[in-house]
Amino acid sequence: MPHYRRAPLPLTIACCLLSLIAGCGGGGSGVASLSRVSGKAIHEVSGGPCCNPPSDTPLQNTLLSFHTVSGSTEVARARTDAAGDYSVILPPGSYAVDLVDRASQPSYDTVAPSQIPVTANAPLVVDIKFELHAP
Repeated sequence: MPHYRRAPLPLTIACCLLSLIAGCGGGGSGVASLSRVSGKAIHEVSGGPCCNPPSDTPLQNTLLSFHTVSGSTEVARARTDAAGDYSVILPPGSYAVDLVDRASQPSYDTVAPSQIPVTANAPLVVDIKFELHAP
């Protein structure tokens, strides 16, 4: 008849705790529902009524504020790189974007798109234009 050795009690407790922790994923942590939104932030100056074509310039090293459309609650910030590229992680919802420091950035009249709809677990690429309309 084979003789089996029992595992020491602390090892048994550690294994039980580890299996409990491993089994607790996903259910309501909310982490799995976040989505990455990325793209390019651009300053666009539209041409006048006659002769000037629009000009696009990447917004370099600029801090963007992502806030809820229904209010002004900031949810996240993202800094653009030298090419104007940004990336941010957001929960599902609808967001508007603004520049954090408007005083040191080029002026603009509108932001396009005016809303960014984010759905759960769906990466999204959105180029954001901060538009200045020439008179």
